[in-house]
Amino acid sequence: MLGGTSAINGMLYVRGNKRDFDNWAALGNPGWDYESVLPYFKKAEGYRGPPLGETEEYHGRSGPLTVVPKTGEHLEFTSAFKHAGLQLGFRNIDPSGPDQIGELFFPPHLFNTFVQYSMPLDAAMPMKGRHLMVIAPLTAT
Repeated sequence: MLGGTSAINGMLYVRGNKRDFDNWAALGNPGWDYESVLPYFKKAEGYRGPPLGETEEYHGRSGPLTVVPKTGEHLEFTSAFKHAGLQLGFRNIDPSGPDQIGELFFPPHLFNTFVQYSMPLDAAMPMKGRHLMVIAPLTAT
């Protein structure tokens, strides 16, 4: 496999917990509190889903990271877990919103594609067919 985890994972888009950022600031790292880093998250995010209601202000719509919500059918067991959680009083949350305690089964994904995406492979494709010199004790095929 060429590359790392972008070739094998679900490319989920989930931010760190607000409390972690606030704790880093409290430990003497000014500018690392959640309110200070939130503008950068919003600037990077290009959310392409429907309006998010009360959590809309926590999202960016024009950033370079295309973020799309999960669409289509959910697996049967996942739907059962979600239903059970709601019966127990858990709320379905926006993982990038202000309150990250609740129930979340399908976080949004990066890139609006249904194919596996590999950053290194994407970068290497324009070089296809080039004659490369390998300076290492290995074989290039």
